[in-house]
Amino acid sequence: MKKKPLLIIPVETKVREFDAKLLLALIALQRGFDVVIGALWELKFHSDLLDRGIILDKSIAKTKEQWFRHCRQQGHRVAALDEEGLVYFDAETYRQLRIFPKSMELADLFFAWGKDQAEVSASVLGELAERVRITGNPRFDLLRPELRHLYEQDAARLQEKYGKIIQVNTSFSFANTANDPQALQQTFSQYPIAKERPGFFEGWMAAQQKVLESFQEMLPLVRERFPEHRIIIRPHPSEGLGLWQEVAASLEKTTVIREGNIVPWILASDVLVHWNCTTAIEATLLDKAAIAYRKEKPDYYEQPLPNACSFHAGTPEQLLEMIDLAMKGGLVASAEESEARAQVLENHVTSLQGDLAAEKMIEELLLLSESVERGRGFFEQNLQRAKRLWRVILDRVDTSRQSRDPYITSKFPDTEVAEVQQRISQLAGCLDASVDVLVQEECRNSFMLSVS
Repeated sequence: MKKKPLLIIPVETKVREFDAKLLLALIALQRGFDVVIGALWELKFHSDLLDRGIILDKSIAKTKEQWFRHCRQQGHRVAALDEEGLVYFDAETYRQLRIFPKSMELADLFFAWGKDQAEVSASVLGELAERVRITGNPRFDLLRPELRHLYEQDAARLQEKYGKIIQVNTSFSFANTANDPQALQQTFSQYPIAKERPGFFEGWMAAQQKVLESFQEMLPLVRERFPEHRIIIRPHPSEGLGLWQEVAASLEKTTVIREGNIVPWILASDVLVHWNCTTAIEATLLDKAAIAYRKEKPDYYEQPLPNACSFHAGTPEQLLEMIDLAMKGGLVASAEESEARAQVLENHVTSLQGDLAAEKMIEELLLLSESVERGRGFFEQNLQRAKRLWRVILDRVDTSRQSRDPYITSKFPDTEVAEVQQRISQLAGCLDASVDVLVQEECRNSFMLSVS
């Protein structure tokens, strides 16, 4: 009996991507795939032990070229989306940072958030633009009315635990990096923009530092003005927590939390304060007020789309007034502002209505799967068995191999089969899908999903 096609879904940042990619996995299972999903670093290490399949990666940046080449050598096909492709400074900067034709040459499909990203990408991809599909992203499927109730109980529990919430989302992954600064600089150096525009990353870091300092100055003022509210500081997944924990320790009823998907936190909050953050778009789609705090205005290093979905406060006084209005339900966009936001969103994000982004992506991946023969030959199968045995022996002999970089651990904390099974069941309930999914551990923090 011919094996089902295999879809392999690496996840870099669990709190940001896991639910959405489980939704994608569920629809793939319904359409006849088997799915392996799990931590990016684990699946990269074990990719040579998997059956041939389609690997769905998170970008087509220059840093992906070597990885994609490795995937192809292992017999896999490659598709990609860009998790950071929705918001950017301008078209040219996005192309230099996120679009690398040599990576795209190794990918069969690239899924775009919307028309804007597809057009920006096409201008540098040439004939490779034929591989771009405008589908949207499953992360925003979960914001739609028919699916967002996945998070309603979680939001209720947060409100019960913390009371009234003011959420402050920070996005200072350079100025307050959780990664090793030298490793960060090494990553910067691999992007074409580092040579074409010397000083770009240094300027970005300096801009973030100024805004970060304005947030540190602002938080005590918000704390004093709204004593009944709990302030939740939610740092970007690539930020260090220490700085914000020090800030929170000096303020009453202020907590630093980065756990769980962002959606229930937005639903549980009275208002969201941010700078340059995708969560402003998510808040808008969830009918929650988002305020961009812009005491510092490093215009070149601000991203237009989050600002277009936000109310703007240029001083602490304006911010406090806007938060107060939001508490009273009075911070509401005018008809003209609402129309302008809707037009901007329509250009940047597709699949907000009609077919889900996940459904559109699986349709394309099904076509691609016809060109992949999952099974491996006798020699390859025996080689895989030998590799598995050797790695088990190495792990037992050298226990240091079992330790992981804290940065990687923060991106994808340890996850058990039961958690995956529960989330899949909840998603199936939201879709009214009758499907019995078997979840088995493939390797650490990575899981094989199948249906009989």
